[in-house]
Amino acid sequence: MKFRAVSLFLTFAIGAVCAQAQVSAGAPQPKTSQLQSFSKQVDALTAQVSELRSTAAALQAKVDELVTLITPSLAGTYALVGIQNELDPLVVSPARPAVVGAYVYTGIATIKANGTGSFSLTQSGSYLVFGQSSLTSADATAVETFDWTYANNIVTLSSASDPSFDGATFNVALGGQVWTHADGKISGTDNLTILTRLGGEGGLPPGLF
Repeated sequence: MKFRAVSLFLTFAIGAVCAQAQVSAGAPQPKTSQLQSFSKQVDALTAQVSELRSTAAALQAKVDELVTLITPSLAGTYALVGIQNELDPLVVSPARPAVVGAYVYTGIATIKANGTGSFSLTQSGSYLVFGQSSLTSADATAVETFDWTYANNIVTLSSASDPSFDGATFNVALGGQVWTHADGKISGTDNLTILTRLGGEGGLPPGLF
């Protein structure tokens, strides 16, 4: 009986091993040709990624080169025109009546290639003071200086002699021939300023902007 039991156990164990071997042998194995094809696809994708990186680096280099060309080209003399409206509310202390102002200004802007510039302005207009029956002159002149930088078709002023100009931005168009600035502030001041290059000198072709 013991021999028969051992024999049956060995028969069962051998059968199980053979069945496992058949299952393992029946599992699909990748062919050499498939592995080679996959390897070629990976190599092709790697080459494409490398090429795209090289193209992106070349494009960035051209953009950097273009910026270095654009910035000096903005230097020149510009005619400046603008309009400004002011709404000043009543102030109790120190006492000051409410005022409405409307005026235009004209002048010359000088932009230097070293990143500095200046405005020479003449302002003409009037203030209406509430409680009075007449207008008050808003005429004035001013000379302001500033630093400037260019990026992405935007000129930004900084370190201005008048804090109201510090941080002002101008949109640059038509190859640097026209600059525009517009803003409205919660303080009640609305401003529109336009610069146009005098004499048509300098600047780049419009397609570059």
